[in-house]
Amino acid sequence: MAEAVMLTEVREQPSAVARTVEALKGPVAEVAAAFPQRPPLVLVAARGTSHNASHYAKYLFEVLWRVPVSLSAPSVLTLYRARLPLEGALAVGISQSGAAADVGEVLAAAKAGGAVTVAVTNVQDSPLAGVADHVLITQAGEERAIPATKTYTSQLAALAQLVATLARQDAVLDGLREVPKVLERTLEDEQEYAGLAQSIDHDGLSVLGRGYNYATALEAALKLKETALLPGEAWSGAEYLHGPVAVAGKAPALIFAPEDATAPFMGPIIERLSAAGPTVVVGSKGSPLLDRATSAVGLPLEGLPECLSPIPLVVPAQVAACHLAIRRGLDPDNPHGLSKVTVTR
Repeated sequence: MAEAVMLTEVREQPSAVARTVEALKGPVAEVAAAFPQRPPLVLVAARGTSHNASHYAKYLFEVLWRVPVSLSAPSVLTLYRARLPLEGALAVGISQSGAAADVGEVLAAAKAGGAVTVAVTNVQDSPLAGVADHVLITQAGEERAIPATKTYTSQLAALAQLVATLARQDAVLDGLREVPKVLERTLEDEQEYAGLAQSIDHDGLSVLGRGYNYATALEAALKLKETALLPGEAWSGAEYLHGPVAVAGKAPALIFAPEDATAPFMGPIIERLSAAGPTVVVGSKGSPLLDRATSAVGLPLEGLPECLSPIPLVVPAQVAACHLAIRRGLDPDNPHGLSKVTVTR
């Protein structure tokens, strides 16, 4: 049997991110020139995997640039026809294909309401690119497998580069240039991530992250659902304690917990869930958090700014989702009932 295309595209992520960061230097500088001062608001619109990237963008904008972010509900515009005053705001639309009609409508309405609009997409001549004032084209290349992998991490890199440039965060920009090397080192342990498929093969899964890596939990849960038909539920580590923790021990837990600002909070959660049942932690190599889990995977994150950790941390979930699909007799490249481009309004 031929190897899954999805795995090939997972391995292309170091080069995809490197190309994206290099190509976007000029375009993100143009966006920054449009904002000599902070805007009153950033509006972000996206669907699907790109919506998970929008949660990452929220933390970037609010932590690094200190600008409040609203994650758009496109139905407010497309179904309820509400128009929002957005004079001086920044509106960002994220879509891998650029064919998300509702995301395009949000950007068009935001522009009409006075916002500067930015499209983040992998397709130059897409409808979304055509409606925006500024276009950030990720350089992932064609993605043939239906589950998004390299387009997702390229989006994260593009968003980090945009915000770091706007916020003049040179350390983050320097770190972005190191991310492709971190991804390469991460992929050296691909077989270890493949082994996660057996650990999480269950009829349910709790997936946790916090801070920047709440987006990682969301994306990991989505990959496992769409690729391997594993109904995983993603939670913020904090939100999990407000009720969902009642299911602890009923199914495995997959926790993304690098050694960062969230570590003091995530440690007790890891201990609690490990005591209740099988718990897998994905985090930084050498982190004491890994020792608190029933099983763990360490990634080479040392020296990487905290805000960039979601780019390599999602890789084990991508690999595990692909191998779990194969383990279950499924085609990871063509999940049942899904298409590469989904258009909604």
